[in-house]
Amino acid sequence: MTLGITIPAHSRGLLLGALCLLLLSPKMSFASPPEIKITGFRVAQEGESGRWEIVASEASYYAQTEAVLEEVRAQLIDGTITRVDVQGSHGRFRSAEKILSLEGNVTIRTDAGYRFTTPVMEWNGGEGTIQSKEGVELVSREITVWGERLHYSIGDRRTILDGKVRSVWRFDGSVREDD
Repeated sequence: MTLGITIPAHSRGLLLGALCLLLLSPKMSFASPPEIKITGFRVAQEGESGRWEIVASEASYYAQTEAVLEEVRAQLIDGTITRVDVQGSHGRFRSAEKILSLEGNVTIRTDAGYRFTTPVMEWNGGEGTIQSKEGVELVSREITVWGERLHYSIGDRRTILDGKVRSVWRFDGSVREDD
């Protein structure tokens, strides 16, 4: 299969310049090999929002403060022993900001029995929040809820799902659906 694209003459220079910048940028991970590559990556820290730990099968550092991670698991235990476990196929950890971004089969589990699934999420360790803007499913024993966005505050255990929210409630064997 061949795809033909005609680019006006006045746009060719701009397109070529943008392509060169993209390919030659030192911050793009595919343009250069990693500065450091670690197998069996683990980082843990105690902070105001509690103790957290990130574990990955592999970490590649392309800049001193950002790691590209594979097969990621993370855990947070706050001061009240609230536990949140997170896992995803791959992601990035920005150590200076304490931000973990995950993609691919992301699952978040809380000690209260809630399970969130989403394709993409961001965990802000400094603020103690988890957010997703890519569609979320929340499942517990009593309810399943779907929404477009999630904001979960670990400290006060408050969950906000919004954007086209739908739910299925389970009461004593009966089911009720709400839109």
